[in-house]
Amino acid sequence: MIGIKLHPHWHDYRTELLHPLLARAEELGLPVLSHLGFRKRGDFRTLCQRFPGVTFISAHAGFPFYQMLWKHGPDLKNLHVDLSSPYLDKKIARAAVSARGAEGCLYGTDAPYGFSGSEDGADYDYTAIRGWIDRMAISDWDRDRIFGGNMLDILDRAGIGLVQREKG
Repeated sequence: MIGIKLHPHWHDYRTELLHPLLARAEELGLPVLSHLGFRKRGDFRTLCQRFPGVTFISAHAGFPFYQMLWKHGPDLKNLHVDLSSPYLDKKIARAAVSARGAEGCLYGTDAPYGFSGSEDGADYDYTAIRGWIDRMAISDWDRDRIFGGNMLDILDRAGIGLVQREKG
């Protein structure tokens, strides 16, 4: 297993129930992707602070709490956001990168949801989300961080080195 995915809002549980699981994730160095919810089912600040050794990734740039989550970015060094799904648009993706910095953002597609022209998703189009990042006024280095460098670093910290690469 490379990481853990959580969805406290959809599965209706309070985040404090996750403490034993997150302690184990911290021990193993596993990253945790979480969909935020509401009230105690979306308590990302407490989790990031209580488990500073866990790399948390907030799905969909922190939907539905984009700006509140981004505001706490400087205080929560172990928090990243992914730039995926139809919950976002190019404006939100740009704002996330501006607020979190390129090193706090990860490219994602949320496939097979979203930008599909068919009901079965067979013709899913990844270019929409990729284009938001390709067209940002950021350096090539920052773009490379978002498209894969940040995730490779997260996996390296978890002891899962997927490829040999130069350190910049």
